[in-house]
Amino acid sequence: MRSTIVPAQITSVEDKITSFLNLKQIVILIINLVLIMIQFLVIPPFVKFSLLKVLFSLILSVLIIPLTFKFQEIILLDYLILIVSYKLRPKIYVLIKDDDFLIDREPIKFSSISQNVLAGNSQLFKNLNFSYSYGKKGEVYVQFLK
Repeated sequence: MRSTIVPAQITSVEDKITSFLNLKQIVILIINLVLIMIQFLVIPPFVKFSLLKVLFSLILSVLIIPLTFKFQEIILLDYLILIVSYKLRPKIYVLIKDDDFLIDREPIKFSSISQNVLAGNSQLFKNLNFSYSYGKKGEVYVQFLK
């Protein structure tokens, strides 16, 4: 009897609570209902029907319910979280106008750099200038010039 190797099957199973909704989608919809309930308790006339409350409820539902839809098997709320976290983290932008300044150079030892810098006659540091500035969200822009 020959033995064969069966490759592992990678499956991701998503528990469906209803026909097409999973737990995360249901929690988003419940949060929408809780927010509508809170607004009915906070905005006067308390616990009574008014046109203003219905308008706020519709606006809130139009903003929250699309987050439960799926695009390429991923909930849109996950895409929104990914985009917001990317936009809010600090970034470093480096612009090198002439990137061949490191070509055909011999490795420089630390002692020779420190001696040249102290003497003020380092060709490496005279030829390699850089400037930097800070952006609005903490980004650091570095520009290397030859």
